[in-house]
Amino acid sequence: MTIVGARNTTTYTWLCRTELDRERMVTTVRWVGPARALMFLILLGVIVGSAHDTGWLALVPLVVCAGISIPLYRNLERRRRPEYWAAGGWLVTQISLGAGIALTGGPRSPAMPWLAIAVISLIARFSRVGILVGLGFLFFELVAVTFGIDPVGVWNSPSEFLAPIGLLFSVG
Repeated sequence: MTIVGARNTTTYTWLCRTELDRERMVTTVRWVGPARALMFLILLGVIVGSAHDTGWLALVPLVVCAGISIPLYRNLERRRRPEYWAAGGWLVTQISLGAGIALTGGPRSPAMPWLAIAVISLIARFSRVGILVGLGFLFFELVAVTFGIDPVGVWNSPSEFLAPIGLLFSVG
């Protein structure tokens, strides 16, 4: 498969080291587009259904995420460096998820396991280097939404940090 409209497909990056890596990433993003839209609807339903417990503020990161990340994924096959656009969409999604976790209880947020979805999307899109960089980002995000929100609580109950770390790295 040739990336239509790409100007310089012979220069590769740390995210896509070969043409096959780039083709797989572009194809995967295209295939998961409908599932991604469904994911936004499911998360909207979860947030609305949980608003009594967690509050309505969690809608803000979801709306911001959808508004920024969806355009980043559009027409990847026509972009010069589609992997950077896809990585940007992934990063916006994870920052939004981190904000949602922070707003809904930090280390005790019911959204904490959703970070595992981020790992699955990394594995589907990127090569080993991209996966490792993404896992590093998720580790620091997890530190921020646990220790950054309630350091004493996490120190007193380390499973609030260790269980999600175990999930992230086991899935990764």
